[in-house]
Amino acid sequence: TGLAKQIGGLNVSSWNKERFNPKYGDQIVQEGKQAQSLGINATPTLIASNASSQTNPVSSAIPYGEVQSMIKSVSS
Repeated sequence: TGLAKQIGGLNVSSWNKERFNPKYGDQIVQEGKQAQSLGINATPTLIASNASSQTNPVSSAIPYGEVQSMIKSVSS
């Protein structure tokens, strides 16, 4: 909670209570399964997409030019 106390406007008491709420644990598990099914296994992971295509997930440091190329590859 030390870091949380440094966030202006955060109700630390409420946050501390809610962070142990089981419904969030279930949500995290479901989102983790979804991420795994998409090939995402690290944070952060970058995926560029549009309505009809997407790039492969990239979870390593890449040069900005490669990020631009990913975006261009799915731009219409």
